[in-house]
Amino acid sequence: MVERRYYEDYEVGDKFVTPAKTLTEQEINMFCLVGLHAHPVDNTRNMHMNPEFARKYGFKGRVIPGVQTITYMVGLLPSIGVMREAVLLGIDKAKFTAPLYPNDSITVESEVVEKKDVKKYPDKGIIKLRNTVKNQEGIAVLEAEVSYMINKRKY
Repeated sequence: MVERRYYEDYEVGDKFVTPAKTLTEQEINMFCLVGLHAHPVDNTRNMHMNPEFARKYGFKGRVIPGVQTITYMVGLLPSIGVMREAVLLGIDKAKFTAPLYPNDSITVESEVVEKKDVKKYPDKGIIKLRNTVKNQEGIAVLEAEVSYMINKRKY
């Protein structure tokens, strides 16, 4: 794990890549149950739980929920020191570009695209990242901009 970074440690154009994370069958099941992506009585018409139903829509099997992909994207960033001890302000321009399946692995490629001071909180700054989540084959599955409010080192 990389050390925590402060507002001053970022420059527009900085790029980061997270370590890979494999999405296990068990994690997907748990996420679907907790996130209400699984019907308690009938999952026959659910592409996140039923591979046959997903195939009817042209997928090769169960599809990982998009919001689960977003969750992992945000969760992987602290592993490279990005946004540790930060406040997530928003996720913009999220676009799902390809499906993810059980046992796929993902990495997040991040680039700082904006940096600004916060007038109301002079000890903080806002960093906006353009993130691309890629699977193990290097195919982009999610693109999104994420904004965080983070501490300044010196004030």
